[in-house]
Amino acid sequence: MTKIEPRLLSIQKAAAFLGVDANTIRNWARSGLLEGVKVGRRGDWRFSQESLLAMTQTAELRSPGHTAQFHLAAIIESSDDAIISINLAGIITIWNRAAEKIFGYTVQEALGQPINLIIPEELHNEEQELLLKIKQGNCIEHYETVRRKKTGEKLVVSLTLSPIKDEIGTIIGVSKIVRNISRRNRDMEAQLYLAAIVASSDDAIVSKNLNGIVTSWNKGAERIFGYTEEEAIGKEIKTLIIPKDRWQEEDNILRTLKQGIRIDHFETERVRKDGKSIMASVTISPIKDGEGNIIGASKVARDITEKKQMENEIAYLASLVEANADAIWGMALDGTISSWNKGAEKLYGYTAEEMIGKPLTVLVPSDKVQELSSLGQIIARGQQVVNHETQRLTRENRRIDVSVSMAPVKASNGTITGISLTARDITALKQLEKNKDEFIGAASHELKTPLTSQKMFLQLLQREVAQLPNSKMEQYVVRILKQNERMNQLVNEMLTIARLEAGQLQLKKAPCLLIDCVKEVLNELALAFPTHQVIVEGTHSRAVTIDKKRISEVITNLLMNAVKYSPKANRIVVSLSEDAARVTLSVQDFGIGIAKADQKRIFEKFFRVSGESEQTYPGFGMGLYIASEIVAQHQGKLWVESTLGKGTTFHLSLPA
Repeated sequence: MTKIEPRLLSIQKAAAFLGVDANTIRNWARSGLLEGVKVGRRGDWRFSQESLLAMTQTAELRSPGHTAQFHLAAIIESSDDAIISINLAGIITIWNRAAEKIFGYTVQEALGQPINLIIPEELHNEEQELLLKIKQGNCIEHYETVRRKKTGEKLVVSLTLSPIKDEIGTIIGVSKIVRNISRRNRDMEAQLYLAAIVASSDDAIVSKNLNGIVTSWNKGAERIFGYTEEEAIGKEIKTLIIPKDRWQEEDNILRTLKQGIRIDHFETERVRKDGKSIMASVTISPIKDGEGNIIGASKVARDITEKKQMENEIAYLASLVEANADAIWGMALDGTISSWNKGAEKLYGYTAEEMIGKPLTVLVPSDKVQELSSLGQIIARGQQVVNHETQRLTRENRRIDVSVSMAPVKASNGTITGISLTARDITALKQLEKNKDEFIGAASHELKTPLTSQKMFLQLLQREVAQLPNSKMEQYVVRILKQNERMNQLVNEMLTIARLEAGQLQLKKAPCLLIDCVKEVLNELALAFPTHQVIVEGTHSRAVTIDKKRISEVITNLLMNAVKYSPKANRIVVSLSEDAARVTLSVQDFGIGIAKADQKRIFEKFFRVSGESEQTYPGFGMGLYIASEIVAQHQGKLWVESTLGKGTTFHLSLPA
């Protein structure tokens, strides 16, 4: 029998314990048959449970009825459930050791107290309802409710309540068996939580037994593999989703699992219901029973088909970058280099190990550092820098000319996380351009003298021929003079380009009204295009500071182009306007127009629009390039708007 710690019980409780009346207990005590002590001023008897248990072995209590009662008392005392009895007034009369353990009150603290001692205040009415049902002779089984420990902590419990009756069947109390199910509820909640996670997971979560038979199949598995739960459960997983050439792989996995070894992030191939192959990352864990025996396996499979495709694409792109002859590298937003290809090694002389982690300024001459800020601002706006010509330094501190393109690297949410850069060595090209410009300049100077002399002699010849009667010679001379003038214009344009690119074009700026330039140009060109009427609209009052001669050349070029490319029209509109900062001149024709793609290149040197309609118009593609460069040196802007078949408008804007 389980050892019971000594407790002193009153005569009434001792009588209840032994199943006799109080007088019998009192007599036994006086005769020494039952060991007891007197306490208190009135000398009331008190008895330990040990003395009561010893009494059960005496002849006086060896009857069958008493033996059964003692066995019941021992069961009550050794039970893991709390066993409590109360009288109809709700006063606690029995309180076993499990009740002590569950609620924290000792038997001395609990006996004689109202049962509300362990009932939360908000559930007092519930207790009264339960007591009413017991008084009616009902039993209550496995009633789940909440009770309170001595510490105030609340417990979820399961109650079984039965009425206690006396010899004649009158209900005199209530027996309560209380089981603490707080942990069971927590476990159930955890299981429900895990079940919800499994059900809502985007990954396939599958379980199987050691024979490879599917025992569970979540929604993620349905989505990834195409089989419903009903179609999958009970099937062998090998024949369901594993390619035949990988069955041996599955057998090896099962052998590993039987040894209790977990398999993490194993990448393999699987097959969907529709026959499509997918790449999956699989994590497999052994499932164990309560005794630790391995009874199956859980599989978490993630579809990584897109990820693997992306990895392959990245690897392909990386190989292209590595094999590219241009210098290509990546950079963090703070200017730290994060990647460096073979082309960069060849161009700058630094290895990847030497450059990764270093700042970009290692490559930038001191007089070019300032440009990094403006380039960074363009990238910060999410824009690209295309073919920016600048200079950089090699490992030997040698300056080279490079064409740099930059693009922002963005995360999936659009945030700029870095910069990609491409650089091409254009040192030889720049030298070639310089040689060409020098040649054009020199050739233009050399051509200028004979053309001037030629023009002088042609004018003399024209006067002589004019005196001859009925001679066609004068017409021939006029044609030659026009070609001479055209050659002079071409040479002048070539000289202007040479000066522009050498930075030697000198501007003589002075304040003037742009409308005055327009009027002078129109007066000079009055006889040049008799087929077109020039309409001037608008005016302005703010002066612009310009080189009048050069801006007049720009206006002349715009007007001549307007006439040339609108042969079927009879008018040109020149408009002037101003705002607080700028004066704008627009020249509008109603001719053939310019295609959208060509509008982006119209101001490039030597660019001419290609097409059957444009081939009938002579030119060398220098006029608009020169005009745009002259406007740029005035801190102005020149742009075009055009629609094919409807006409073109050039806009010239200058700071006021």
